[in-house]
Amino acid sequence: MECDTGSAVSCISYKFYKHNFSDLPISKCNVLLRYYTGEIVRPVGVATPLVRYKNTQKKLNLFIIRDGKTVLLGRQWLAELKIQLPVFQYHDVNNVNYKDFDESNFMYRFSEVFADGLGRFSGGRVSIHLRQGARPVFMRARPLAYALREPVERALEQLVRDGVLTPVERSDWATPIVPVLKKDGNIRICADYKLTLNKVLEVDRYPLPRIDDLLSRLHGGERFSKIDLSQAYAQLELDESKKYTVINTHKGLYMYNRLVYGLSSSPGIFQKHLEELLTGLPNVGVFLDDVIITGPDSRSHIKNLYKVF
Repeated sequence: MECDTGSAVSCISYKFYKHNFSDLPISKCNVLLRYYTGEIVRPVGVATPLVRYKNTQKKLNLFIIRDGKTVLLGRQWLAELKIQLPVFQYHDVNNVNYKDFDESNFMYRFSEVFADGLGRFSGGRVSIHLRQGARPVFMRARPLAYALREPVERALEQLVRDGVLTPVERSDWATPIVPVLKKDGNIRICADYKLTLNKVLEVDRYPLPRIDDLLSRLHGGERFSKIDLSQAYAQLELDESKKYTVINTHKGLYMYNRLVYGLSSSPGIFQKHLEELLTGLPNVGVFLDDVIITGPDSRSHIKNLYKVF
């Protein structure tokens, strides 16, 4: 199994289960899991095998995932079985000021990139694709607590001002929203697409890079710059396929003009476009909205940073 301290649970794929543990009974469970891409996964069920490790043996939960790819050993098993992971050696990380890097000039030269407001990818619009024969799903708006109505309305108005949403009068498709309270007290509007679009989408399966791939691209670097893109998915404009993204709220129907968080196709689409944009640039690693830049020496690092911008 692959030890994963980022996973709360241990899990295997349904195919792996059928091949190796088909005699082990599966119980239904109400647990919902979430990939690091944000996609929500409902397990087929949970099994409770007897697990042995050194002098410890316990019956532990093992979640079965329909289309899982990896056999993961998560934090629960690590704790219950007292598995000690190796300690990795590392050198101190220093915050370095470059003498040959003029930060003010850099910010001025790329002022459009650093400007307030929502950015826009200028390389064309993106599409989402539905399976052939997909039937429209129209769901009514969910009841909303009165205490949330005003903050949700403010969030909707801001998204309309930013050009992310457009009010519409009618639509064959409609998805209910889930308001999420952020740490700063504001509301994030999330669409519950698992009930509508995600069931009929032809998901863009463009692969996310493995950690080994990223380390290979950054090999030899000593100093690093990390760029975090603001409202990353929303920087990509949708084409006519945006008509499927309509959300239903207590204020009426709104259509997304930009790629939206919660669609199962969004991570693959975003990763593909960002990699194509930065292809050929040396010592640059891309993982969704994070871009890491380095170089074998300070001069190369700065030169690569300018190339990316």
